[in-house]
Amino acid sequence: MSQFNKSILVLGVLLTTGGVARAGEDADLASQVGAILRQRCASCHGEEKHKGKLRLDNAAAIDEASRRMQLVVAGAPDKSVLLQRIALPADDVDVMPPEGDPLPSVQVALFRRWIALGAKLTEFDEPKHVSTRVEEKLPLVSAAEPRLLEKLKEMGAVVTPVARDVSLLDVGFPENPGRITDAELAVVVRLAERIRRLDLSRTAITQNGLRLVASLPNLHTLHLRGTAINEDALPVIMKMAALRRINIAETTLSPSAIQSIAKQRPELAVWGSIRQ
Repeated sequence: MSQFNKSILVLGVLLTTGGVARAGEDADLASQVGAILRQRCASCHGEEKHKGKLRLDNAAAIDEASRRMQLVVAGAPDKSVLLQRIALPADDVDVMPPEGDPLPSVQVALFRRWIALGAKLTEFDEPKHVSTRVEEKLPLVSAAEPRLLEKLKEMGAVVTPVARDVSLLDVGFPENPGRITDAELAVVVRLAERIRRLDLSRTAITQNGLRLVASLPNLHTLHLRGTAINEDALPVIMKMAALRRINIAETTLSPSAIQSIAKQRPELAVWGSIRQ
């Protein structure tokens, strides 16, 4: 077993501790923040162009800029220049990014939480270890139907591309997730192979809804935080062949169930504390 897979196994076994849960969330937030900055900001602040002598495309650059100009002040969102700029009104001359649509409120909130929790840079950079080669070669899929995307928006879904110039999608329900039941999930899964990341945290889905999720062939990351899933979900999770990350914090899955996941799916990163 590789050193990476051993680390993932240890992570799965130790999930009952709050520290591991927090570490998992820190890494997930950093990964999402890094992806947004590379997608929306790298054209001006990336490898080829450093507007204002500032790069936002890698962890080392973020760390250097934070020490130099308070770009990100860990634990203090309101003192962080980065958050101040992305939260400006769309017509402000200093808003970032300066071109295209401003970042949606849910992404601004994500940056705020990342900074408030310490702005950890673990997994900020694009994955480079062997186990994520599939992630680097994203599946090619056709674009989703505009009418379906509009329907999802009416349901309260936030749907964004996972990377520039691809049709794979990140889908979540950050506002009023409790309204989302298996009926709404049946609409979501019509995106089929286009769903790469799915956040169902604190939604009202059941085991039946999870079976719908298992039909998504390219699902890489799944958040089930605070849902009612239980031991019955275990066989369903095992069938999600493309899944590489799952968040089961605040669920009733037992430590033994989590150890079973770690043993049978060592390539699957699992994080979350257990709800007693």
